[in-house]
Parts: sequence; C-alpha cells; structure tokens
Amino acid sequence: MTWNTNFGKRVLEGTEAKFYLHILQAAVDFSQEAVEFDDGVEVITGDRIFDSASFEQRVVLWHRGLEALLKPEVTVPPLTNLLEAAAYFPFAWLTQRVEDEIAFAESVEEDGDPFY
Repeated sequence: MTWNTNFGKRVLEGTEAKFYLHILQAAVDFSQEAVEFDDGVEVITGDRIFDSASFEQRVVLWHRGLEALLKPEVTVPPLTNLLEAAAYFPFAWLTQRVEDEIAFAESVEEDGDPFY
C-alpha cells in the first residue's frame, strides 16, 4: 500500500495495514448507519468540503484513496485536501469513539454506578 505524502510515498504493511483497513471499515459502517437512521451524528475531519459531502461522495473519495493504498501499481492520486480528509477520516472516527468512551466512563463514575 502506498500513499504519496510530502515526505514521499508512505507504505502501509502488515499490522499497520490491517489496523487501518479495520478502522476504516468500522468508520464507514458508522457513517452509513448515521445516514440510514438520520441520527445527525457526524465524524468531523476538519475539512469543510469533505465534512459537508454526502455519504455517496465520501464513498468515492474513500475508494479512490484505498485503491492507491491497496494496489501499489495504481498511480497515486495527487494530494488534495479531500483525499487527505478521506484518508484521515478513520482516525477522526477512532478519536471520537475513544473520547465518547472516556466521557461515558467519567459519567458512570460521577453517578456512582456500583457495576462499573
């Protein structure tokens, strides 16, 4: 897997590649469910254009980035803010999940739940 960065081509291999693919799939599933149930929960990457894109538009960007990451023979797309946001999206999702878990644990501690 390769990704063109300002430090050269980035290669994901082994555990690193599996981890990235796992969190991307979980983040995409989460995003799809948010659309299906219209629950308004969004993952924010900080890129205004990507964050306001429809689910279908994001799928195209994820596919484009993954194609380059998974197939080294595919020409790496030029770096753009949209592709960078698409590549960052799973990490934004993971960060949000961790922050949610921390907030939940803190609220349980405050409530004095004996089962926690």
